[in-house]
Amino acid sequence: MSKDGARHLIRCAHLFDAVVARVPDGAWSKQTCCDGWEMMDCASHAIGVMVNLKNRAIGVEPVDYQDGSWAGESPLTSSRKRLDELVEALQDVDLGINFEHPIFGEV
Repeated sequence: MSKDGARHLIRCAHLFDAVVARVPDGAWSKQTCCDGWEMMDCASHAIGVMVNLKNRAIGVEPVDYQDGSWAGESPLTSSRKRLDELVEALQDVDLGINFEHPIFGEV
């Protein structure tokens, strides 16, 4: 991951946080365009991916980002906590590392 890549990753995570902040509390159980996925499911999935990006950067085993628990009771609180952890972790990471992702390939 390059410095530009890390900047882009953090920018995307901040944009995700901005989207989560605009979702009304009562809307989290609404169906999305993805069959069988409510808004809470999508938020949990994205937050879990953010956790895995941090884990990969610091050399920790990935977590199950599909288990549905990452959004917790408050997706905004969870998103901000995980975003802070990601930004903090990237401060001390060798940005020259590469890793293989099953979907994205070499990152």
